[in-house]
Amino acid sequence: SERAFVTGINETTMGVFEDYYSLLLREAEKIASGQIKLGKNEVFDIPKEMFAYMDYLADITGRAKLGKLSGLAPVLNSLLFAARFKIGRIIAPRHLISLNPRIRAEAWKDIMMALGVIGGIVTLGKFLNLWDVETDRGSPDFAKIRIGNSRIDPWGGAQQLVVFVHQLVTKTGVSSITGRKYPVDLRNALWNFYEKSASPLVSGLIELYSGKTYQGEVADIKNLKQQIDKVVPFIA
Repeated sequence: SERAFVTGINETTMGVFEDYYSLLLREAEKIASGQIKLGKNEVFDIPKEMFAYMDYLADITGRAKLGKLSGLAPVLNSLLFAARFKIGRIIAPRHLISLNPRIRAEAWKDIMMALGVIGGIVTLGKFLNLWDVETDRGSPDFAKIRIGNSRIDPWGGAQQLVVFVHQLVTKTGVSSITGRKYPVDLRNALWNFYEKSASPLVSGLIELYSGKTYQGEVADIKNLKQQIDKVVPFIA
């Protein structure tokens, strides 16, 4: 990862990894003492468990493995903003149905906790009139915090997937500018999803070619405000 927060994420992930190892050691002691009985043909393999947990942490923290495509990571990152992060968001839910009961339990605990905490904060702010929240799942602003003309996405990229799937199923989108509904086909949905996920370079090229910004304004490379609007969110 080339993202600025990589050091903090590494520190946190390693701490979680070590905690899980300690948990497995305690479970192994209980198995050895007879407190926990394994099922028929069931084997408790700590290295195997740790490798499975490592894969889970990679997906959930946006470090998805690219497998045979790992050599294409630089190319993918030139087309997409944080390709491994995006792929991790797409495939992370697979752990909710993992055949490994420990990984499955961890996934349900972590994902439900994240949904509860983030959803609770977003809802509480709406209830206290601190900000507005879009409730239409067809809108690009769905579940985002809206303060004036500013949008804050606390969902770490997962919100885009919900909107994408909803638009595919309903074949309807909602303009974040006018609030009007419009028909969506597969090609439009895929393009909209990619446009929101494009790298800054590709996003800029799309604006130059189309003559419009993502917000629908006339693209003007000399417009200082437009350039600031592109850079400041990354810094923030």
